Amino acid sequence: MFFLTFMGTDPKAKGVIYGLTLDTSDKQLALLYLATVQGIAYGTRHIVEHCNAHGHQINTLLACGGLSKNPIYIQEHADII
Repeated sequence: MFFLTFMGTDPKAKGVIYGLTLDTSDKQLALLYLATVQGIAYGTRHIVEHCNAHGHQINTLLACGGLSKNPIYIQEHADII
């Protein structure tokens, strides 16, 4: 899956994640990881919706590579898309 640079975003754009603290507990890191995965899934959904709106019917998404072995990554994509 292409992300960030290849999603049509401005490569010079800057951003922040609000609410970050210095907390490095397992729970906090897990929440940050989940938020990142969900952000990627919402970005993928945006691409699929854009393609569908412009006449390219997408019925199936295939996952391959290392992330395809990550059950959280796959489940979040299935739930969001």
